[in-house]
Amino acid sequence: MLLNKMKYLHNLTTQEQHIVDFILQNPSIVFTNSAQQLAQLTYTSPPTVVRLCKKLGTKGYPDFQLKLALEIGIQGTPLNDNSSVEEDNSGLPETDSILTFYDQALTETRKMLNKNDLLKILDWIVQSDSIDIYGMDTNYYTAQQASARWNEIGYKSNAFNSVNLHYLNQINDDKKVVSFIISHTGRNKAMIDASRILQKQNQHCVSISGSSVSPLAKHCDANLTAYVLNEQPEVHKNIYTLSTKYIFDVLYLSSVTHK
Repeated sequence: MLLNKMKYLHNLTTQEQHIVDFILQNPSIVFTNSAQQLAQLTYTSPPTVVRLCKKLGTKGYPDFQLKLALEIGIQGTPLNDNSSVEEDNSGLPETDSILTFYDQALTETRKMLNKNDLLKILDWIVQSDSIDIYGMDTNYYTAQQASARWNEIGYKSNAFNSVNLHYLNQINDDKKVVSFIISHTGRNKAMIDASRILQKQNQHCVSISGSSVSPLAKHCDANLTAYVLNEQPEVHKNIYTLSTKYIFDVLYLSSVTHK
């Protein structure tokens, strides 16, 4: 965990140790300041802050903010000695911490979205006769929600938790279908099998997973990457679901203006 790493990590420079001591005295400072602002507060430099974050095992300052927020939110670790509304004795997680890692999850997802890919997929959606969305377990509920919203504005959309061969066999060759396949890891065998079957139907197939190089992505025409946080199993599904819904929101709102 980050707090323990900061307490016991030894291979730090004097400046890095100063930043660590500053954060440990008041962890909430991380959530209200950028890397540049933290550098100013500690009389160091932004590159030093980023280098420290990487030594602590994170990808950079935004990732450090998110993971620290998750750790504090799950453990109920006090952010400061003057907590009142944000923290009480009820054992509830810090509301500010939750907002921080939700915001960061959406920010990281947005960074991974490629504009050209989005425009290509949007064109498939607008030209389609049907928008089909596949997902299992929690992903199926996400698929149902996205499908319902498109149906409300005049697009035809279906949600499936497995491949419906009877449905596919009824699709005419001239019918344009765009299919989305949701898989957290991109390694779900049922979803990979679904992508193979859909490709044989000459449908446009889009994977939504936590990796752009997953087995599922390799079998699809395009991939949209959602943010995944494997270090916190208690919340990583919520983070992935939130990121996936954000992706569908972007596509939905874009398709509204083209309808």
